[in-house]
Amino acid sequence: MLVRYEDLARNPLQKTKEIYEFMGMSLDQNVVKWIQTNTRGVRELSAKHKYGTVRDSAANAESWRLKLSFEMVDYTQNVCQQVLHQLGYKAVKSSEELKNMSLTLVQDRTFVPFL
Repeated sequence: MLVRYEDLARNPLQKTKEIYEFMGMSLDQNVVKWIQTNTRGVRELSAKHKYGTVRDSAANAESWRLKLSFEMVDYTQNVCQQVLHQLGYKAVKSSEELKNMSLTLVQDRTFVPFL
């Protein structure tokens, strides 16, 4: 089964359910509770506890875009173009597009499990 980090970060409970279903396992309520507690981080709580485990996973999924230079991203896009396309990642054409967090670079995709 192919799992992209962004899919898991954006919708951790749904993606975890899909993974458990793929493995033929039932999802324990303790796992559900842990996901709900640890992936919908409250900003104030995360800021107070620098080394804590509570994070807003959806907000962190594309945070790399604010840290990497356009030159680095452009180079990576060129070298890995085929793989990124197959995995459903959109390429950016400028630094402005890279930093525009209102645009997602991850296409919605349903991946057929590998059998």
